Amino acid sequence: MSIRSIARIVSAAVLAAGVLVSTPAQAWDPSTTHAAMTREAVLHSQMHVRWMEQSGLTRGIFTSVQLHPSDLDEDTARALRVAMRRVHEASGGAPLGGPGACPGPSAPASTQARCVDGDVWEMTALGWLQLGVVLETAPRNRLLHHFANGSDAAATTWSDPELPASVLRSKARRAEDPLARAANRSAFAGGATSAVAWLSDRTDPWAPPAALAHLRASDTATDARERDRELVLGLVGLGALLHVVQDQSVPAHARGDLTAFFAPLSPTPGDRGLPLQELVRVLYGRNSVPGALELSPRNATSRARPLAPTLHQHLLGHGDYPGLTRFTQAHFWSESSIPKPVSVSVDLDAAQAAAAVIGEAPGLDATELEGAELSPWPASSGYLRSSSGRGLAAFDTDEEGRIRLFLDRRIYRDQAAHLIPAGIEASASVLDLVFPAFPEHTVAFDTGVIDLDLSSGPYQPVLTVLTENASGVRTQVQRVSLRSGERNHIVDAFTAPLPDDTRLILRIEGTSAPEHGVPQLTSALPRRPAKLTAPSASAPAAPADPEPAPAAAATPGSVPTTVPTKPAPVEPRTGPSQSELISPYDAPKPAAPKAEDAPPASPDADAPPPSETKSDAAAEAKPPTSP
Repeated sequence: MSIRSIARIVSAAVLAAGVLVSTPAQAWDPSTTHAAMTREAVLHSQMHVRWMEQSGLTRGIFTSVQLHPSDLDEDTARALRVAMRRVHEASGGAPLGGPGACPGPSAPASTQARCVDGDVWEMTALGWLQLGVVLETAPRNRLLHHFANGSDAAATTWSDPELPASVLRSKARRAEDPLARAANRSAFAGGATSAVAWLSDRTDPWAPPAALAHLRASDTATDARERDRELVLGLVGLGALLHVVQDQSVPAHARGDLTAFFAPLSPTPGDRGLPLQELVRVLYGRNSVPGALELSPRNATSRARPLAPTLHQHLLGHGDYPGLTRFTQAHFWSESSIPKPVSVSVDLDAAQAAAAVIGEAPGLDATELEGAELSPWPASSGYLRSSSGRGLAAFDTDEEGRIRLFLDRRIYRDQAAHLIPAGIEASASVLDLVFPAFPEHTVAFDTGVIDLDLSSGPYQPVLTVLTENASGVRTQVQRVSLRSGERNHIVDAFTAPLPDDTRLILRIEGTSAPEHGVPQLTSALPRRPAKLTAPSASAPAAPADPEPAPAAAATPGSVPTTVPTKPAPVEPRTGPSQSELISPYDAPKPAAPKAEDAPPASPDADAPPPSETKSDAAAEAKPPTSP
C-alpha cells in the first residue's frame, strides 16, 4: 500500500472521529444569529402593522397566543417539546406554562412563575416564530434540506462528493438516522433534497405547504381555541421557513458544501465546525448582527411589494432581484469551493497571477473575477481582490511553493457584512408575501353590500364572509369568487343588520402569482359606525358649536351606510380613503348629522358602473379558476 493511500485512510479516520464529536452541520447559530435575523426581519416587514390594522388593534407580533398540548397529535407535541428544550431563553422562543409548569395552589409563589393555566403553553406570536427556527434543527437530519446545488441553484437535489463514504455514514448516525440504515449503507450518502425542492414538500409537516394551510385555518376555524392552535402551528412552520431561507445567505449552504462544516476550529482534536458561523456568533451575538442598524423600516426591506411573487423566486431570483441563493453563489466562496493550490511564476503581474490561481474552476460571477489581482504581488501571502478592491480570498504559499487560497477572519467579516443583511431582507420579504395588505374596501352594514378594490391582486381571489358572536364562535355566511384586477361590488354579502354582539370578518384568499404562487390570505374586521342616539329629555342640552361643520361633511373614521350605485373611479378616489373608513387608530368621533339633514349627494355621471356580483348565501361559490 502506498504512502498516499495510507495518508488518505488516516485522514478519513481522523475526520470521522471529528464528526462524532463536532457540532451539527448548521449554518448561522439558531440561538444568536438566526434569532437576531428573525427579529430584524419581523420588525422591518409590514407583518405587525398589517396584523394590527386588520384586527382592530387586537392582534400583533407581541400578542400572546395559547396552545393546549392536549389538542396536538403525538408527533407534533414531541417535535415542539424537543424544540422547547433546545431553544435559548433569551431568544424569546421559550414559552410559559406547559405540562408540569403549575405545581399546585399550595406551592410557594416563586415556583409558579412560569404557570399559565393548567398545562397550556403561552407565548407571543414572535416567540412562536423563534421556536420554529429552532425546531428546524431537531432532529439534525432536517438540516440536510438546507443546502442548494452548487452548480445549479434550481436543482431539486444536491450532493457533496468531497467527503469519504465512511464519514458520510458516521454523519448520518450523528444526524439521528436509524442505525440500521447506516449499517446497510442506505443512509445519507452525500446528497439530499435541496432547499428549493423543500419549499413545495407536502410530506413534511413543517414545510411551507403545511404551514400555509395552518395559517388559512387560523381564520376560518369555528372555535377560538382551534384558531389559536392553527395560528401557532402556522407560525412555527413559518419560523422553519425563515431558517431555511436565512441559511441560503451562508456560502457553504448555497454551494452544497457539506465539507466546510468539518473545518478545524482550533488545534483541539475534534473541534470542527463552520468558521463563518462561529466568528459571527462570537463577535456579534444576538443583538448586533451586521447590517441591522443600517436597515430602517422604510428602506429596501419594506417595499410596497415583496421582492418576488413566489417563495422559489426569493431564492432563485425575479426581475432585478437576483435571489438569495444565486446572489450568495455568485459573489462568495465557501471553504471547500475555492480553487486548488497552483504554482505561479513570480514573473507574472498581479492580474496574470490572479488568473492563474483562479484557473477554470467554477466559482464566482464573472463580474467578481474580471480584473481581479493578487495584492501584494509578488509576495508569499496577501489577498485576492476583485476589480472593486473587495477581498475574495486570502492567499499564502504552502510547503511545495504553490499559491493556496483560503478564507480568513477579514474575508469572513466581509461576507457577514453583505450576507446577513441580504438574509434579513429576503426574510422580511417572505413575511410580506405571506401576510399581504387587505385591499381598500367599504362596507354597508345596513344593506349587506361590500365594495372591494382588487386592482392590484391577488390572483384567483375568493371572499369569505364570517360572523363572530360574543363567545368567539365564527360562522361562515358567504363565500364568493371575485374578479382580480378590478373593483368588485358584492350585494347581499351578509344579513343586515347584524346583531349588536356580532362582529363581521372579511377574508380574502388568493395566490401571489398565476403560476407557483404562494397562497395568500388576509382578513379585516370592518368598523361599524356608532349608532345615533337621541339625547335624553332630562339631560341638559349640549352647548351649540359656534362654528358648526357643514352638514354635508363626512366624519373621518365613519363607514358610509350605503354604497353608491356609481362609485368614482379608483384613481383618483373620491370620498373617504381606506384609512378614513376602517383605520383602527382613529379616536371616537362625534356622531355625524342625520342623513335627512344633509343635502342629497349628486352621483358622478362620468364614473363607470361597478362590477356587481350577486352572491347566494345558501350555496358555496364555485372554486376560482385560473385567470
